[in-house]
Amino acid sequence: MLLTSKKPRRVDLSSERIIFKQWLKHPSFQALTPDIVRSTWIDNFKFVKEDEESHTRGLRSPQIGALYSLLAHFQNPDDKAIIVMPTGTGKTETMLSALIANCCNRVLVSIPSDSLRSQISRFYNL
Repeated sequence: MLLTSKKPRRVDLSSERIIFKQWLKHPSFQALTPDIVRSTWIDNFKFVKEDEESHTRGLRSPQIGALYSLLAHFQNPDDKAIIVMPTGTGKTETMLSALIANCCNRVLVSIPSDSLRSQISRFYNL
């Protein structure tokens, strides 16, 4: 459910004359606790490598390498980890994959610019 500036009509949506004021509730929203959501991740993450020829969707090589490195680093939980990846290699997907693969309680993401922060929030509806 979205709160808008006026009753949406198709013509208004296509011409961008509707202002979305607030996200109220997704139609399939369920009131789940973070612990319940996290429990659904246990043993459900798979390292599937993307293969365009066979139309297999998955992670690209730099993402898989970063995830293996990060998950190995998590074996020493008292230490911090920093992932550095070149532009266009899929840092955001790697971050989300790490969150799920390690069943993390939380992830801190440091974003150096407002434009990147906006890009991530638009793409993932955060």
